Amino acid sequence: MERFPRKRLTRCSSSARGVCCWGLLVLASAGCGDSGGREDGSGSGSASESTAATETTGEGSTGATASGTAGSSSGTGSGTTGATGSTGSTASTGSTASTEPTGSSTSEGCGGEASLAFLSPGDEATNPVTISVAATGPIVRVEYLAEGVFPLGESTNPDDGFTVEAVFMTLGPRTIDATGYDACGDPLATASRVTVVSEGGTTGDTNDTGDTGDTMLGDDVCFQGPSNAWDVCFPLVQPGVVDGYDYPPPLDDDPNYRAPLAYIDLGGVDLGTSLAPNFQFNEVATADYGPYVVVQPKAIEHLQNMRNDLGALGIDAGYRNPKHNASLGGSTWSRHLYGDGFDIVPQAATLQALTDRCGSEGATFVQLYEGHVHCDWRGEPVDERFYGPANGGAPEPDPTPWLDAAIVEDGDGYLAPAIGWDEGEPLRTWRALDEEGVVIAEGEGRRFVPPPGAARIEVVVGGRLERAMDR
Repeated sequence: MERFPRKRLTRCSSSARGVCCWGLLVLASAGCGDSGGREDGSGSGSASESTAATETTGEGSTGATASGTAGSSSGTGSGTTGATGSTGSTASTGSTASTEPTGSSTSEGCGGEASLAFLSPGDEATNPVTISVAATGPIVRVEYLAEGVFPLGESTNPDDGFTVEAVFMTLGPRTIDATGYDACGDPLATASRVTVVSEGGTTGDTNDTGDTGDTMLGDDVCFQGPSNAWDVCFPLVQPGVVDGYDYPPPLDDDPNYRAPLAYIDLGGVDLGTSLAPNFQFNEVATADYGPYVVVQPKAIEHLQNMRNDLGALGIDAGYRNPKHNASLGGSTWSRHLYGDGFDIVPQAATLQALTDRCGSEGATFVQLYEGHVHCDWRGEPVDERFYGPANGGAPEPDPTPWLDAAIVEDGDGYLAPAIGWDEGEPLRTWRALDEEGVVIAEGEGRRFVPPPGAARIEVVVGGRLERAMDR
């Protein structure tokens, strides 16, 4: 889950390669004109991806942040993007280049033969990833996309190989597409490369986790229990370095992402113990992937409060250690690692009702999927009994880290590929409007076919991002 540079958007139509509204938080009523967006801390021109998704995290999934010369987010290849917007790529490893001379411009510096070939990255890369190409012909600007859809950045500097730098928060195989433009803004050549991205930097040093180094941790931690008496307690242990528990450095130096120093040892726990009136330990943690877990009591209290209002809630996922989370393709900084993030399935309420209730319960981050809702409290200070005292204050949380989406044409219908939803497909809610702005059709699903007379298509992705396209 990655972050993207802030961009100024220009109004687009179906002729603009079927892609519209790249920026985050573009309101449907704003259309695709002059609306800015951000992907967790990034800005125009250069972006430091310090989400998330993002996750990010975040929970998040594909995408990246980039530094370079900011500009339009036009690119090629978006028509082949699937509805899932997944990171998996069918492109061949290595660099390929194709030449697309326009042959129609007579202006100086426009048209003619041109080519692109990747200089970097290679078959493997670590964050931050340096992206550059060798260009021939009258190419004055190169734009880079991830998976053919999501903007990574662009450069107008041929002297350094049109270099940009991107930090990928979702690791593994990533497809990078480059498009070279002439002085008239026409695309002349394209190239693609698949690289396997891994995390740079170091992990496992407790002095880098945001704690003070000399910490006093709790001897035990107590939960509200079946009678709300806060008398269900478990001893805490400090196991030191353990395989599977290698936490990443804090995201953006946020102390809420510091690694835990103490855990509950499940070896001495009855997992049938009730942590709250309607939640047992085995619903939010398991010993299948490691003996140590972090479950924050305040997060369980939030779950119980929501259950009191909505009826029975199933927990699809609770705590995960870093190794297990990575095996599932989770965001590097997923809140499942920190004991305050849960995937919830309502048994007696709608997904939308649960999404709304998570928000009213103070959840900092909520994601609406096709079959569940991810809800976490990353903005609340973590429990010092697990994490020790914080070193510095937490930055203001971004409400939409590591998320992005776009509308693309698909024959007689439309798709909305999305990144940042690393736990499944986000729920997509569509509307079609006529030229007077009247809603003439609505629907849910990965693909939407508007009726005749539709002049505008709008979609809400995961209950968080709004995108629109004028036909």
